[in-house]
Amino acid sequence: MKNYAEQTKEQLQAELIKAQARIAELEANNQASNDSKFRNIIDASPVPYALNDDDQNITYLNPAFIETFGYDLDDIPTLADWWPRAYPDLDYQQWVARTWQMHLDKSKQTNTVFETLELSIHCKDGSQRTVLASAAPLSESYAGNHLVILYDITERKKIEIALHEQEKELIEIIDHLPSMIFLKEAKNLRYVRFNTAGEKLTGITRDEILAKNDYDFFPKEQADFFTEHDRIVLASGELEDIPDEPIETPQGTRSLHTRKVAINDLEGNPKYLLGISDDITEQKEAEAERVSLQHELQQVYKMESLGHLTGGIAHDFNNLLGIMSGFTELCLELGDTMSWEKLSGYLHQVQDAGERATSLVSQMLAFSRNDQIDNQVMALAPIVEKDIKLLRATLPSTLQIDLTIDDNLPAVMINPTTLSQVLMNLAINARDAMNGVGRLDICLNWVKNINAKSFITHRPIKGDWVELAVSDNGSGIDPAIINDIFTPFYTSKEIGKGTGMGLSVIYGIIKSCNGHILVESEVDKGSTFRMLFPPISEEHEKISDTNSSSKPQITGQRQEILIVDDEQSLALLIGEVVSGYGYQKTIVTDSLEAIKIFKEEPGRFSIVITDQTMPELTGMDLIAQLRKINPELPAILCSGYSDKVDAKESESQNISYFQKPVDTKCLILKIDELLNKN
Repeated sequence: MKNYAEQTKEQLQAELIKAQARIAELEANNQASNDSKFRNIIDASPVPYALNDDDQNITYLNPAFIETFGYDLDDIPTLADWWPRAYPDLDYQQWVARTWQMHLDKSKQTNTVFETLELSIHCKDGSQRTVLASAAPLSESYAGNHLVILYDITERKKIEIALHEQEKELIEIIDHLPSMIFLKEAKNLRYVRFNTAGEKLTGITRDEILAKNDYDFFPKEQADFFTEHDRIVLASGELEDIPDEPIETPQGTRSLHTRKVAINDLEGNPKYLLGISDDITEQKEAEAERVSLQHELQQVYKMESLGHLTGGIAHDFNNLLGIMSGFTELCLELGDTMSWEKLSGYLHQVQDAGERATSLVSQMLAFSRNDQIDNQVMALAPIVEKDIKLLRATLPSTLQIDLTIDDNLPAVMINPTTLSQVLMNLAINARDAMNGVGRLDICLNWVKNINAKSFITHRPIKGDWVELAVSDNGSGIDPAIINDIFTPFYTSKEIGKGTGMGLSVIYGIIKSCNGHILVESEVDKGSTFRMLFPPISEEHEKISDTNSSSKPQITGQRQEILIVDDEQSLALLIGEVVSGYGYQKTIVTDSLEAIKIFKEEPGRFSIVITDQTMPELTGMDLIAQLRKINPELPAILCSGYSDKVDAKESESQNISYFQKPVDTKCLILKIDELLNKN
């Protein structure tokens, strides 16, 4: 874009040419002697004009000249009078006089328009005016005279100076911003602006980068990435937000959050590309550290809660062991004399107690596991029902636990382990609030058209939600501290009786489910914690209802199964199970012995079932060794507990996984599935 001075020079030359044309028109019509008409032309112009002759006399000043500078012909009849008044500084006066004469001579010799000068004129009232000065010789009846034009640009000059100062200030501000800011010309994407933050981040100085593009500094793949996004922005004209943009720097690879936008010219065409980049490397590292610490904190609190479980679980487990031991003893002692119906009833008691013990152990393992499991679509009711069994075993019998669950509740996004942690924490808090005696109500229901305010963020909560409410009739929460209960490390309990992390962890869990917590409490009457979960639409619900109680209708084709477990009784049990469905079995209690047998006759075995935790080789290692011999060998891994392998890890290596104690019906179904697949 042209500045004011350039625009005004063009206007000045146009004005001078127009005046010459008017004078020429008068001469062409033989009206040059008509001095009044000539003066009318000049007098009507808002631009200051003067006439002076070759003898340095000033012969005419138009009204605009007199009004602008304050001088009339009485003040400045000659150029000798004009120079010291207009240019009181002697050095400047001499420069103006010398330059003016030089330009005038050049104009005469080349018959061209006088080269424009920018001058500062001292007015009669003492003020200064900035002008663009030009002149042109006149001919015919005006020969020997020069038409002088002094175009006043004072106000425009002030604006130009102000704009220049603003530009300098803007550049100074941009240069001190902590974000990297750059400007590229649209055609070749060469840098035209680059601030100090950019220099520090990239290690490239402003002098080095200006007039160059990304290919001059960055690897081609990275430069391609930058250029592609630049072109997209210039073509679309829309702001582009790049949340995580890698860049190679002297400090290594850094992560930038970059925003880019096109800057258009007056015609609306892209002229520049403006980019603003923030270094978010430390922010990303801090966020990763925060997530890691939060996970560790949750695990620590889970283990603290697990301590509360131990007594109740031990009591419940001893009861179950008593049932299994007692009924087994009756079967052994009286089996020969009792009816099959009675014997079968005793065995069902043993089986039921075993399943209950299995459920308790599974819940304990899940609760204590240090896995980070993503939320998944699940029905809350079955999870809550299982957790209540664990709570009944944990809390004293002096606490009455009442559970209410609505029918046909929609599923939610939840991690069952963290939900168990939420319930366990709230139940333990309720127990302490009731001093071990009272009533605990747990209600799972469907609340519609709710209109409330979040207890934490104070934002409005509206719509339909699945609500899990835990209520007690204990001491309640003092209104003076209720706003602090979700603050980390805050606790109202005595020293040594609470970490102050329980409710803050609960808040984090509910937030991860996109849910909310509402708290209602009254001193000496009790408290209610209402957890709200957003429902999942029906088309996303996938809740299984598999019935595995009936015996699988499967008959093997005498395929041989290699069974490996260092616990011989368990290996024998699985052997008896598979034999009952028509499969042959080879039982080995040593993993190295299993490899030796397999090497001798690799084609003999159709599938391997192995324990995970064994001496010499783990189950995973054993399967890897056997698959070196037969890469297509189907494998089933059974594990009571391992911190190194789980179902997800096993499936990634095409290994089926079973948690001990193994559900034998499911095991037979899996064997049939794998053999049919092969």
